[in-house]
Amino acid sequence: MHLAGWDDHEAEEAKQMARIQETVLRGAVEKVGSK
Repeated sequence: MHLAGWDDHEAEEAKQMARIQETVLRGAVEKVGSK
């Protein structure tokens, strides 16, 4: 049962990382587009 909980935790971290990367990428695109 430990593995299931660990996988859930890993999935949550992966989701947060993906969300942060998406935000950073979007910000970079906006900066480049505004120049």
